[in-house]
Amino acid sequence: MTIEKIVQNIQNLCKNGGQDALLSLTKDLDGVALNSLALNVPNNIQIDEKLAHAIQIAKENIYKFHKAEYNKLADFQNDKIETSTGITCFKKFTPIENVGLYVPNKLLSSVLMNVIPAQIAGCKNITICTPPNPSNEILWTLNLLGIDKIYTIGGAQAIFAMAYQIGEIPKADKIFGPGNEFVDMAKRMVSNEVAIDMPAGPSEVLVIADDNASLNAIIFDLLAQLEHGKESRAWLLSTSLNTISLVKSTIQNIAKTSPRYSVLEKSLDNLVIEKVENVPDAIAKSNKIAPEHLILNVENADKFTPLIQNAGSVFLGKYTPESLGDYLSGTNHVLPTSGFAKSFSGLSVLSFGKFITFQMATENALKNIADSVKLMANAETLDFHARSVIRD
Repeated sequence: MTIEKIVQNIQNLCKNGGQDALLSLTKDLDGVALNSLALNVPNNIQIDEKLAHAIQIAKENIYKFHKAEYNKLADFQNDKIETSTGITCFKKFTPIENVGLYVPNKLLSSVLMNVIPAQIAGCKNITICTPPNPSNEILWTLNLLGIDKIYTIGGAQAIFAMAYQIGEIPKADKIFGPGNEFVDMAKRMVSNEVAIDMPAGPSEVLVIADDNASLNAIIFDLLAQLEHGKESRAWLLSTSLNTISLVKSTIQNIAKTSPRYSVLEKSLDNLVIEKVENVPDAIAKSNKIAPEHLILNVENADKFTPLIQNAGSVFLGKYTPESLGDYLSGTNHVLPTSGFAKSFSGLSVLSFGKFITFQMATENALKNIADSVKLMANAETLDFHARSVIRD
């Protein structure tokens, strides 16, 4: 049975069975029998002290970056533009009131990356779904962010519950968060009824390296992305034949040292290695691929930023590994994949809101421009559009 068919069956069960179907699916698929999906987040969870400190740093950096973005969005309301004499236009950023966030098992960073911009945007109702028995690390992070209630439901059924307001799960107007192929399929199925964050696909990284790039840095950055899943993809574009030779001869053995080698053994088949003449040529190739993550492990990396047109997030220089952005540089790690960086941005405060445009005309302004409106409306044979400018 295809993934689409399996998820369609789950969709039908959820729509027709309500709360009982959600509880039944949780028991059948997760092996957990629950009377309620709601879970009050405890405030006395203890986790490793050093990890807690790291999460605090991540929270502060993510908040700082996204708050700065929000301030710029909010400033648009103060930018009133007089398009013609007496006609003033402006726009206002407003939050999406009801958002649904999906958090996969163990991915505490997903809590930070989704909840923080939603809170900064001012979303009134933030519904969080995560599989049963969430880790102490996830619960601690939720508590850190002031979240006091979540719903312990995972998989496609969580997406359908938020999309259709099934059982005790509140309705979401937009759904966010990563997941497996079943979650991704469910998000696609509901996308004509509720908004979703962005199209999802396998994780990917493109590394551009020059003669001075560290071999270990190149290999670790490639493997860091390839270890996500068997379908993950990676590219290495290097100006150095020696670097290419060394990567090819050593990456497999280094991968074997990982506890996730069963994944890497498959995903390494998706690694493309290519020689390029120079960094601008490499960036031109990268722009055509539009990778989720782009690493410029080259000298004076920042001077090449004007050439970059398509990428989810870019990591400049030899001291900026991709994992920095995954956790605590401050930027968001929810990014477009599969070439969608040509037309989509990564997650941001703007993802959790929208702009409303405003316009106001004086009496004289309307009189001065009314004839132009009438001419255009009549050209489109829209009679009452033309007549509506008459205010006598």
